[in-house]
Amino acid sequence: MSDDLPGLDHYALRSMDYGQLTGLSIACHAIPDSFLLMHVGVGCKNKATAHLLVHDWKEHANIREGWTEVGDRDLILGASERAGPYLRSWFKRMEPAVMVVTSVTFLDLAGEDLPDKVAAAAADLPCPVVYVKAPGYDPDLYVGYAKLIAEVVRAQDWKAPPVDPKRVTVTGYLFDRYEGDHEGNLAQIRGLLKALGLELGVTLLSGRPWAELLTAHEAGVVVELPYARPVSKKLARSLKGRTVVRTDLPMGLKGTSRWLRDVGAATGADAAKVARFTEGREAWVLRSLDTMLDRWRSQAVAVIAEAPLAAGLCAMLLELGLDPVLVGVRGTSLGGADAVRDVLAADGLALPDDAEVIEDPSLASLRDRFAALLQAGRLDGVFGSATDLNVLTTLPPESFAADRVDGRFEPQGPFLVEIGFPCRDHHALMPMPYLGYGGVVVMAQRIVDARRIWDAGRRPTFQL
Repeated sequence: MSDDLPGLDHYALRSMDYGQLTGLSIACHAIPDSFLLMHVGVGCKNKATAHLLVHDWKEHANIREGWTEVGDRDLILGASERAGPYLRSWFKRMEPAVMVVTSVTFLDLAGEDLPDKVAAAAADLPCPVVYVKAPGYDPDLYVGYAKLIAEVVRAQDWKAPPVDPKRVTVTGYLFDRYEGDHEGNLAQIRGLLKALGLELGVTLLSGRPWAELLTAHEAGVVVELPYARPVSKKLARSLKGRTVVRTDLPMGLKGTSRWLRDVGAATGADAAKVARFTEGREAWVLRSLDTMLDRWRSQAVAVIAEAPLAAGLCAMLLELGLDPVLVGVRGTSLGGADAVRDVLAADGLALPDDAEVIEDPSLASLRDRFAALLQAGRLDGVFGSATDLNVLTTLPPESFAADRVDGRFEPQGPFLVEIGFPCRDHHALMPMPYLGYGGVVVMAQRIVDARRIWDAGRRPTFQL
């Protein structure tokens, strides 16, 4: 094989093979009075909704979505004509505060002027209609999600002076379900800002209705979290007369303290007071976790997540005494291995010397690496989405260390912490953040409670 050609792994199913359509669907799901009309073929809708149906137990994911169901005849005669009637019909049924329209690649390639048809139909509707392009599956869902954030920002008058200079709008928050993990995260952000003498206003996006999102421009400060990075330049053109602070996720002890220092410095907070607050909170967390730190020391773990979350998790785990020996960076639009290492360096942390960081891994490559680490006895825990954990739990029983139980081998394996999108088994009925100082304590509790491979319900099938 030529050195210029990609290997077979290049064509394998990725750990993050969710495209912009899925990201846009998640973003619309995060606005409870929106409606997403997908100008798609009969089967394309499943790509956007299937994982959300499992991921969010609180709010059904596709009750505010529709599709035009383009067939062969429609494509030949002009499929874009369907957009107007479908928009009017769905508005009468649902009466949303905003309607979002998107299409798929094969319809875009037909060369029809769908945006013009959408604009003409929108003139007859009493709610705004936003057209968002979500072509193909490259680069990943985070771009589709961020595009709707950009549209929310663009819909407002940022030239008007802020109503409250101490109010903060947060952009680039990934809200993918109406459960306690996000409830807890938003409470953590609110508390951190309060410690700086600031007030949390609107978070884009956060499960809040359209009219509330349109008050984002009233804030004097905008904190931009990493999930806004795909549209950061577009946002910069809109955010006039505001103090804009671009930050990493406030995760882990040092990462949360750094977030406070960065936001505080940009907004004129008293540095000495910020230092006293961060030192006190870090000490409180360490006292809370003192029982477990020695027990976890040097346990080897794997982390599979998009760059901002992977970096935050690695920082947190290093502070807890665990060693991330494998990091899989899902997707491409939010950064790769360098982005993870840069965040850790900013916190004064580093991965172990023998750690392997792989970018946009395929499921097959993850499977091979999990198996190799198990064979070497160097995998005590894994942090990842349901997709990533499934790769591990479906390995053959002989891949795992085993104890003899009643004449049978009982497979034993690493503990599992499900986090990210999509989650199948982890659902939060109460505030369970992973951001802020509270997020460190909650994550430690999740590690304590985590099931191991042998608790997965799979019966051993081989005997001594």
